[in-house]
Amino acid sequence: MRQSASQNKDARTGTGYVSVTAGFPGCSGGRLPSPAGGKKKIHQLKEGWKHVDGKVVILQQTETDPSPAGKLWEEAAALFQEEPEQALRLLKEAQTRLQAEEADRLLPRILQIAASAHHIRGETAAAEAALEELFGLLERTHEPRIKAAALNVRAMIAGQRDDYTEAIRCLNLALEAARECGDPAVVGHLTNNLAVDFINLGDYERAAAYLEESLAAWERAERPEGLANALQNLGLLHSCQGDAVAAVSYYRKAYRIYRDAGQRRWSINVRMNLAKSLGETGQLDEAEALLNEAIVDARELGESFRLAHCLDALAWLEHQRGNLGPCTALWREAGDLYQQHESSRGRVAVLLGRARLPDEDAIGLLRETLSLIEETGLKPQEAEVHRALAERLAEEGRWEEAYHHRGASADLEKQLLSEKAARHRETLRALHELDEARTEASRERSRREETARTLKEVARLREVAEEESRQKTLLLKMAAHDLRNLVGAVKQSLELIQDEVLQPQGKSELPELVGMAVGATRILHETLANLMNTAAIERGTVEVSPATFDLAALLREVTTTWDQRLQKKVQVLRCEVSGPLMVRADPIRTRQVIDNLISNASKYSPARAQIIVEGRSDGQEAVLSVLDQGPGIPPSEQPLLFRPFQTLSPRPTGDETSNGLGLHIVKSFLERQGGSISMRNLPEGGSCFEVRLPLVKA
Repeated sequence: MRQSASQNKDARTGTGYVSVTAGFPGCSGGRLPSPAGGKKKIHQLKEGWKHVDGKVVILQQTETDPSPAGKLWEEAAALFQEEPEQALRLLKEAQTRLQAEEADRLLPRILQIAASAHHIRGETAAAEAALEELFGLLERTHEPRIKAAALNVRAMIAGQRDDYTEAIRCLNLALEAARECGDPAVVGHLTNNLAVDFINLGDYERAAAYLEESLAAWERAERPEGLANALQNLGLLHSCQGDAVAAVSYYRKAYRIYRDAGQRRWSINVRMNLAKSLGETGQLDEAEALLNEAIVDARELGESFRLAHCLDALAWLEHQRGNLGPCTALWREAGDLYQQHESSRGRVAVLLGRARLPDEDAIGLLRETLSLIEETGLKPQEAEVHRALAERLAEEGRWEEAYHHRGASADLEKQLLSEKAARHRETLRALHELDEARTEASRERSRREETARTLKEVARLREVAEEESRQKTLLLKMAAHDLRNLVGAVKQSLELIQDEVLQPQGKSELPELVGMAVGATRILHETLANLMNTAAIERGTVEVSPATFDLAALLREVTTTWDQRLQKKVQVLRCEVSGPLMVRADPIRTRQVIDNLISNASKYSPARAQIIVEGRSDGQEAVLSVLDQGPGIPPSEQPLLFRPFQTLSPRPTGDETSNGLGLHIVKSFLERQGGSISMRNLPEGGSCFEVRLPLVKA
């Protein structure tokens, strides 16, 4: 029962009608398509999706719309699958009530439903006209979901004409729109549809790739019914390739999902296909049981078209087993149902089956089949019927007629092969053009994205620069204010000293005044030095004069100068240094580094705090650590710690000034000497700043 790849164009979804060759090994069969006309059954899968005879119609995700036109559109969207004519009347009224301000939002949705409804009614010209208007609107409104839906309908129209080149082109464009809107369920449906078209073309490699993508999309969407649909089409793919064992495996997986979800209707087709593949592997009893179950469900659910498929398949199974008694009744009932649905392909399949029964007028049935084919233009079946007629006529010795039909069969097969080859060439050419267009579109998209990223980065850098400029201006204003206050303090102290010197009487305040002047002068000097050092760093003119010296000795020397300076906040400085630490660096710059770190520790530690300066060797580097008892630095602010003109959340504890330059200067001086600095918060509270300088090897 190998399925013909060229006869599977209705295998869109598990809920639709998967077309197969309705025969088992050694038997001839016909394609089982959707009905060519008449009322078509549509089943809603989930909001936003409907299946029309096994082909997916994508609806935009709906939301409540309070406007009169919106309500009419909602009603039409709910009706069009069962009553497309009524839906079209509602949509026409919705267009007349459409307000100007809602046109861009609602009109594309109205046209998309209208195109789908016309397609269901077989009104191809009207469907295409609605699509043309819709695509014109989408150029302005750019709604990827509706674009994907519209392109999918256009692909189905092309598929009805056997124009797989156009169908595949439309589905690929729809897939690009689906990926843009980011809905995995849309991607799952469209990749499934593309896979089916490639199965029809016999391009199984591409079909398999699209089905794998469809499976992945359904898993992301967490939609088991879509997963079952893709698994069913993987079974179809393997069946077309002649691998019935693999087909059975995939059909079983799909059936289990439908069964566990209680979806009797959707499982009818997968049971029928599973039964046919089981028949190919010789498991006839299980195949018969599955078909009988499917027939019961189809009758109970009123699925007459699917019932016809199942009856046809069961008839072929009985024929394969040599049990010809039930075949006539099964095929006659199936034929009546196909007649009701105006399915010429189904009727052809039944007539071909009946022609194989010994008690039927085979030649008469085959001639009736030819007449039906001439009305519908089913060329693949026509060649098969001519061949069967030639065999029957030859059995009766009617050689001239047999020769005529054999020649007609050969001519038709050659014509079909030629048309198929031309179609494949055209499809490959179209795919090549599509790939080139997609590649160019991808390049253009990459260029646009890169430009957007660059512009975004430029804007970010501009904001950073503007913020840094604002911070710099603010801190410079603060520094100028501090300098003015310091100069004023020095001036006032000197004036008081002058008065004290000129009029010496009573207890002298001279030492205290001199101390105030010295302190103010020291802060003034430090502020000016920081500003000058920062300017030199920004210009790249910082001078470094390396020399070999003992860092341990320098630490001891510097810390002794801080005892008096820490008295105001009653802080204690402890120096813990082990052994000599010979380094090669600029001793003046290194002294500035140590002074800045101790100043920073004192500034942010509370009164009576202890500051520890440690010096040690780790074998390769001299390690200088300054530990304080301040609040630490929040992790979110640590990346800003060594940048100039940065004001962080910790504040000095004794009204000291802070211009945000000290740590930036420290880092710059160290890096110019091959050193480094890092900071970490201590578990018990406070911060540790760690400086590393290369040791001089003995």
